[in-house]
Amino acid sequence: MQNNVFFRWHQDDAPCFCVDHAWSAPWGSEFSADGSTYRCPACDGTGEDRTEPVCERCDGTGDDDGYTCRRCDGTGEDTECRDCDGEGWVDCDRGYSSVRSAEELADYFQQHAGGAPADDHGHVVVFEGEHVGDGCDGEPLVVPTRVVETLTWSAFAAKHLHKEDSITNPLGCDLIDATDYTTGQDDIEADHVAQLAQSMRVNGWQGPPLVVLPDYARAYTGTHRLAAAEQAGLDTVPAVDLEDLFDAHGLDLWEICDTEGLSVLMDRPEVLTHLPASTLAAYGLDDIC
Repeated sequence: MQNNVFFRWHQDDAPCFCVDHAWSAPWGSEFSADGSTYRCPACDGTGEDRTEPVCERCDGTGDDDGYTCRRCDGTGEDTECRDCDGEGWVDCDRGYSSVRSAEELADYFQQHAGGAPADDHGHVVVFEGEHVGDGCDGEPLVVPTRVVETLTWSAFAAKHLHKEDSITNPLGCDLIDATDYTTGQDDIEADHVAQLAQSMRVNGWQGPPLVVLPDYARAYTGTHRLAAAEQAGLDTVPAVDLEDLFDAHGLDLWEICDTEGLSVLMDRPEVLTHLPASTLAAYGLDDIC
């Protein structure tokens, strides 16, 4: 079979990622030490199922054509779990449950877990492998032949998911990195930041960039987005210079401030009234005015 590149989230408490441990089971299963079997969900690993104890072979009579039923030893009851044949463990399918693209992996977690996993729970393995079958959700089951790279989810998202065209920048201003900037505001809603961070881990930065003043390392917008980007582990925070927004409309920011006696930091609503409403809305500045 031809080797192709696949993506997989591998939990830290699972057996090491290798050919010998390339097995898969339904989502959320508990694996045995070598990863080749998983705890039977029907009996929770006990090997017994007392919900339907009637022996199927003798229909609960204990008699099998005049002989003592060999399956239930004549008792008429059979408490052996039929899903695992009384073993308590079920054989896994050969091959790691994987996907063929970074986007599919992000979608898979969105569907099954409601968002991206935490970095301290495991890592993403990008690898070449042999497609040997299909899993419970129709995903490819793959035996690895070569590991290409191993990444935390944040690093994986930054490298494979975050695209510049997810940033709304209608004026085409140069983007700068505002990772170390601040808005100077401390009123932060922790739950809102956590929700934004979860989205950023999966989708990267979405929507307009921050609007900033590079000379002051100050952001006009984005108190929660700045905090979320740090929590999500983004390598860069996209931003545009406020001066460039003014330049794009043939306006001189500093001349306006000097003429009208405005402080670019303290008089933000008054400063922004000089920009068109469409620009304010596109860059998330309309709630300041």
